[in-house]
Amino acid sequence: MRKIRDLLVNHIKSDFNLALYCSLSFFLAIALTLNYLINLENGIIDSYVGKPIRIVWYFLLYSFAYYSGLLITLIFQQKVHLLEIKKMWLLSLTGLMILAWSTGFPYHNQLMNYLFSGSRFYSVVSTCLHYFQNALNPDYALEN
Repeated sequence: MRKIRDLLVNHIKSDFNLALYCSLSFFLAIALTLNYLINLENGIIDSYVGKPIRIVWYFLLYSFAYYSGLLITLIFQQKVHLLEIKKMWLLSLTGLMILAWSTGFPYHNQLMNYLFSGSRFYSVVSTCLHYFQNALNPDYALEN
């Protein structure tokens, strides 16, 4: 246990950057305040429930938050050159697309009915898909 504590303490000592953490906290405070002031997610994005455009809105929301935090971090660590790596863009865009799709996809029930209608496994597959979707959705953890 002491070895883990020592590793953690050494990591914090070598990585700690108060200006970076304050800047990220400031950005998060502004982003959260704007989100709640204009009711962005629950009022605007969720007004498109059942429409595919909701996936695009979630992608834009998640991308703004992720890439803003990434840019702030890279600037403070003087590693902006990492933005030139194509693999980083490919992986991050893929991850953000998967997250946006899992949160905003409006056709889960229709897809299940089409693929498994009349099957005795419908309820099992439907329940599994529902739980899988919720596991990928960060809002689900806050609601339950």
